[in-house]
Amino acid sequence: MVGALVIGLGAAGCSVVETRTVGAGTPAGSPTGSVAGSVAGRTPSVGWERGLVPRDYTGRFRVGATVLQNGAGDAGRPALCSAVATSLPPQCAGPPIEGWDWAAIPRESQEQASGVRWGEFVLVGRFDGTVFTLTEPAAPAGSRSDPAGPSDPGDRFDTPCVQPSGGWVVVDSSRAGQRDLDRAVSAARALPGFAGVWIDHRGSPPEVEAGRESDVSGVVLTVAVVGDEVTAEQRVREVWGGSLCITRAARAYTDLQQVQTEVVEELEGQGLIGASLDETAARVEVVVRVATIEEQSRLDERYGPGVVQLSGAFWPLDR
Repeated sequence: MVGALVIGLGAAGCSVVETRTVGAGTPAGSPTGSVAGSVAGRTPSVGWERGLVPRDYTGRFRVGATVLQNGAGDAGRPALCSAVATSLPPQCAGPPIEGWDWAAIPRESQEQASGVRWGEFVLVGRFDGTVFTLTEPAAPAGSRSDPAGPSDPGDRFDTPCVQPSGGWVVVDSSRAGQRDLDRAVSAARALPGFAGVWIDHRGSPPEVEAGRESDVSGVVLTVAVVGDEVTAEQRVREVWGGSLCITRAARAYTDLQQVQTEVVEELEGQGLIGASLDETAARVEVVVRVATIEEQSRLDERYGPGVVQLSGAFWPLDR
């Protein structure tokens, strides 16, 4: 951290403007609920924690997915669904599965309607870019533990600002309710150079009784901007009297939206599962069937390290 400035609230205040840059290797938090979005970025380590493999990887993958078969014959081979339309029966598209045998699957793990059969399963096999070939019988989802997979990144909703000496306290209780928080989030998103907004619950989020407004007195609202943090603090303070952290971001939200659009267009038809913005890390997070080290390197070269984070839906088992 380069430094921090407490704006006009003294030692007991809790409106902090940080000069650390979110999105340039600085840990940050993550959005919740209606405050979801995307912002800063940690430089990704190229490795197994996101399922990245070399382009010439020929080992096994594990994947949990819907398997669906519509009709008989070769054209009706079971498919490993990348996305599922929740109609009845459901519909999906995905690579065909070689070696599938419904007779080996417990009947209670299968569903059928109008000639379509489907279920949720854990599959282990090899993928050649076109066909997923089983190397062992599939198992119903949840029937066994899965030791392989991404590790828990921890609480990504933490505020990046250092806690003031007097602690995080409410500055003006008349402007510290749920409606005020909603207005503050809207005000943040309207800021020039807006980069992200998220909420850090200091402790467990309170339970909300039906018909009553949420108690948000224990939250810290974090707003990330590219540009003038002091002006951003003043604008948000017009509507929010709770704890507030203003932090500098490396990239504006609109810039990340443009990157997301370009990456989706590039990877459409190449195993793309989905892409989203992470406001707390100032990056675009992209999930593809098989994520390669080479593709991550290409994205780093084009957009800068950490701007696009690639992850694989197929989890590699053979190192």
